[in-house]
Amino acid sequence: MSKSKKGSAFERDTCRELSLWWSDGERDDIFWRTSGSGARATTRRKQEKRTAYEAGDVGFRCPTGKLFVDFFLLELKRGYSNKISILDILDKYSGKKPLLLQWWGKAEEERKSIKRQFSLIIFRRNSRRTCMLMDLKLYNLFQDQCGDFFSDVIFINRVTFQWVVISLVDFFNWVSPSTVKELARESNLIRESKSR
Repeated sequence: MSKSKKGSAFERDTCRELSLWWSDGERDDIFWRTSGSGARATTRRKQEKRTAYEAGDVGFRCPTGKLFVDFFLLELKRGYSNKISILDILDKYSGKKPLLLQWWGKAEEERKSIKRQFSLIIFRRNSRRTCMLMDLKLYNLFQDQCGDFFSDVIFINRVTFQWVVISLVDFFNWVSPSTVKELARESNLIRESKSR
């Protein structure tokens, strides 16, 4: 299977998994891939045009998913087995940045431009577990709401960023959709009060 077909299948599968988690197993069609995996929104943004709900790799097809997509910018990545190394981030690098740092930089730039609260990168290396990369601030919010996380976790602490990597399955078992909904609502209330 070609790299693009693997990526497309991974995006479809991940959208179904997110939908099932978000709906407590009732629906697999709440989230779906954005047009060209966000390429349309990126192109229009360069022309200083906005494109509603087409940023990132995941959009919603059912109104129940709007809150999730308003809160998170999601990027989905598949493959790259020989190019993803946490240790690369610790090295001094000149020229090309490590792949995770490239992904995060792009996601954060897009997230800020469309005013979402957090970026999430869901990735899977070939024949490996699907993982989620998130900001430490978000991880701490989840800890406050869901209790301590008692599974495998990788912390990456640099001067300019702090990340956490966990498996997607562990995330689904740890964080409930109701927790995300509550955090998103609280965030919207804070933003509304600041804009007054």
